[in-house]
Amino acid sequence: MEDVKRCKIRIRQPDISSELSFDFSRVISQASIMLVTSFSLLISVFAQTSPAAAPASTAQVPPVMYEFMGQFYRLQPFMFSPKGFADKKNDVSIREGLHSLSEISKRLDHSSRLSTAAFQVSADALQSHLREMSEAFSAGRKEYSRKLLVATLDGCSSCHTQVPGRALPGWTFRKEEIKGDDFERAEFLFAVRHYQEALNHYAVFIQKFNPKKDDAERLETALRRELVIYVRVLRDPASGIKTLEPHLKNKSLPKAIRSDLEGWIMGLKKLSKVPAPDPLKASAEEVERFTKKTLDPILKKTGVRFQPESFVGILAASGLIFDLVNNKPSALTPELLRRLALCDALISQGYYFSLTDNYLRECIVRFPTSPGAQLCFSDLESSLTAAYTGSAGTNIPQDVKDEITRFKIMLKK
Repeated sequence: MEDVKRCKIRIRQPDISSELSFDFSRVISQASIMLVTSFSLLISVFAQTSPAAAPASTAQVPPVMYEFMGQFYRLQPFMFSPKGFADKKNDVSIREGLHSLSEISKRLDHSSRLSTAAFQVSADALQSHLREMSEAFSAGRKEYSRKLLVATLDGCSSCHTQVPGRALPGWTFRKEEIKGDDFERAEFLFAVRHYQEALNHYAVFIQKFNPKKDDAERLETALRRELVIYVRVLRDPASGIKTLEPHLKNKSLPKAIRSDLEGWIMGLKKLSKVPAPDPLKASAEEVERFTKKTLDPILKKTGVRFQPESFVGILAASGLIFDLVNNKPSALTPELLRRLALCDALISQGYYFSLTDNYLRECIVRFPTSPGAQLCFSDLESSLTAAYTGSAGTNIPQDVKDEITRFKIMLKK
């Protein structure tokens, strides 16, 4: 559990003024006690190739992204092999690879592609995460380091799914080059934006699922990945329905996962009937109205995590906000950013790469004089308190207490 707490990512972030009422302590307390065994949504490693932001043929991919790709590609065989990762004969190559990733991440700040608030939050978090990963390996905590490496794929995905796009990076893989079972291969391909190949591997894994020997949590992750691809990336709920509905015929699906799947399909059907504004043409006010109408009924309810139909709405609405703030930085508002924090709290429960607190930090630092900064601070304070509260009571580290004090002073000024 100490490793999980130490891994908590810190970043500054944008403010959001909103009258939304939401119990952050309930959500974050659940997230803080779960160890990652599967990978969720969504930090940036590679550049986006979104036709929405720029034509696919002219999308800029900074050289640093190719360096990342090369290092991840070399480390991929060890990601899902605890034995290989722990083998001393691999120490030198793994240590060098992890150190290189940490060093490369330091140059992310120089990329104009990652200069907008939402992308920068992810880039900052990635730097902290990769440094922790490299240091953990050097300190002999190899299995923890390996889990951080695997979770990095989730970090890539959290940024890549911020924008729609059908174009793929110009990096190809031969089937024999990607190691692991179908799920593990799909995870790597999903992280590096090879979505069609990832969908193919997820489909095989789901079809072959055997409840007697396979991990149900990986099954749920595979199904969620399919959902995310169709809602966030392809923006094609109709095709998502066609892909997900056949899975209901699989009699091996656990009851709880089947219930979630049925809810997601209902959410996709509802989404296909509701026209969403084009974030590249619509004003910030139009996107705000749409996301408010979509999110308020969801966020004001209790137990949202167990309402799968609502999960689809959260994915779609937050995706529109990402589109707007990443392509039109001037449209950034406290309201939109606090909504991203609220959505992330629900999307990323139980995973390393939760950026909820980081959005709240940015909220305070970027808009300290706005009423929304007070709301963000209240949410952040509840989140941090819950993260360090357990059966033995609340034990907040001194550096976290100091951070809370600094924010209080900032808000008073």
